[in-house]
Amino acid sequence: MEKRRLVFYGDSNTYGYDPRDFSGWRYPEKSIWVSLVAEALKDVFDVENEGVNGRRIPTGRFYSYDTGLIGSLSENDIFAIMLGTNDILMNIEPDADRAIKAMDEFIGFIKEQEHHPRILIIAPPCIGQENDADLIFMRFYRECVKMNDGFRKIAETRGCTFADASGWGIEMSFDRCHFSEEGHRIFAKHMISFLKGEKNGLGLHY
Repeated sequence: MEKRRLVFYGDSNTYGYDPRDFSGWRYPEKSIWVSLVAEALKDVFDVENEGVNGRRIPTGRFYSYDTGLIGSLSENDIFAIMLGTNDILMNIEPDADRAIKAMDEFIGFIKEQEHHPRILIIAPPCIGQENDADLIFMRFYRECVKMNDGFRKIAETRGCTFADASGWGIEMSFDRCHFSEEGHRIFAKHMISFLKGEKNGLGLHY
C-alpha cells in the first residue's frame, strides 16, 4: 500500500531549533520530535519537516509560498499545523484574537483549494505559566491559552482534527519557549500516540 504524506508545518519547535546556539542551529536530527515520529511511523507515512525558525501564521500575501506545498498533497495526506507561538511572542502587545483570525483565514484558504489534504491543527505548548512571577510571561501564558481555545473552535467549525499539545507537559529550555531535547522526546511520544488513536478523525489504519 502506498504510504501517505504527513507534513508538519510549524516554527522553530518543529524545525528543532537549539536555543543554546544563537546562530540558528538545530538539535541533532535524530533528537527532533518530527524525526522521532517519522521513524516510529515509517511504515505508514512519509513524514516531512516543514518547520522554519520565526514563522508566524501566514496571512494573505504569504499564501503564494504555501500554494505549491498544499497543492502537492492528496486528499488522503495530512497537513499538520503547529503555529501561533511567534504570533504571541513577537508582538509588543500579544493578541490571541489576531492569531485566531489569521489561523481561521489560513484554514479557509486551504479548504478553498480544489484538492486539499486532511488538516490537523496542533495547539502549541504555552509560554510561561498561569501565575508566573514574571508578569510578561504571565501575559504570554494567558494569551496562549486563549489562542489555543480559539484554535479548538476553528477545528470544530472548519471540520479539522485538533490536538492540544499544551497539556502534554513538554519540558522547555532555559528560554521558556523552545523545547529541550527531553521536550522533543515527550512531544514525539504524545504525537505518535495521538496519530495512532482510533478517534482522531484522520482515517489511519494500522
